[in-house]
Amino acid sequence: MALLFPYVGQSTFHHVIEIFRTNQFFATLLLLPYTFLIRIHSLIHPERYEVQAHDTPFSKYLFTNVLESAIFQNILACFIVFLAANFVNRHIIQNRISKYQTLLPGLFFILLTAGIPGGMICSPVLLSCFFILLALLNINGIYKTHEFAIKIFNTGLHLAFALLLYSGNVSLWGLAVISILILRSFRLNEILILTSGMFVPIFLAGVYYYWHGELDLIWEYFQFGNGILSLFWRLSLESILYLAAIGLVVIFVIARYNNYTMKNAIQVQKKIDIIYWFMFFSLVITFFVNGLSATHLLILAIPFSMFIGLSYEKMKSSMLAEVLHIVMIILILTTHFA
Repeated sequence: MALLFPYVGQSTFHHVIEIFRTNQFFATLLLLPYTFLIRIHSLIHPERYEVQAHDTPFSKYLFTNVLESAIFQNILACFIVFLAANFVNRHIIQNRISKYQTLLPGLFFILLTAGIPGGMICSPVLLSCFFILLALLNINGIYKTHEFAIKIFNTGLHLAFALLLYSGNVSLWGLAVISILILRSFRLNEILILTSGMFVPIFLAGVYYYWHGELDLIWEYFQFGNGILSLFWRLSLESILYLAAIGLVVIFVIARYNNYTMKNAIQVQKKIDIIYWFMFFSLVITFFVNGLSATHLLILAIPFSMFIGLSYEKMKSSMLAEVLHIVMIILILTTHFA
């Protein structure tokens, strides 16, 4: 309740954000009710995801035959966001990207997904974020390990599941290749392992479609168009403002590159570089995705939440940090209930 009523007491007001500045199990559990609180509008007024013409065949089947209930979709979305937020935190802590073991990057993932248009609905893009983060955790685990082959294969496997949900994720194969080149010297067999891991689920999907006489559906996972260029002249003022906000965030995190990497070990610097490459590929694919919508920004929320969390945790004034946190929550909830 203190998140919604910051003036209950000065001590409470001063220490709400401090709960998530520590990597404690209790604080991690608190992210679950926090997620439900931020996304409360979707539970009170649940909306069902409407299948789009450009959705992948698997997504069409999933949302037409399995996830039919609007309230179930929104409850599932809350749990997916909560798990993804924990994966974001695990990525930062496990790879020692931050000197502070906090839960703030995951907290910002929860806030960003709630603030993005379409982010409150259980969409294929949101579900794919779960698998993208699993792929990211695996690819960062190949540095100086004897189990690199398994982790590289699992990276491709998780990216394939993300691709089956949202075709734009095919570009992340390039991110995985670059990540391997950053963390290890070039070896053709490792690229083949990655590709084979990504190929297996797609091959099995092809076998299923072939068995049912629908093999042509497999090509729908690889149909691309002009993306944002085809929409550029028809963008609304609201869309332009969102694009401007994205541009400002991108400029901000690029300008702070030295701040994120300095005084860090080479291994950590390489993993920070991977987050920048992730942001780059998430932006580039917007030029090729068919039926591009604002929900694509959910993928960008992953690197954005990491960078914003890293910047936020270094704020010296805890009072200012608390005020900004409360303001963000109020703005998000006001937008939802307006």
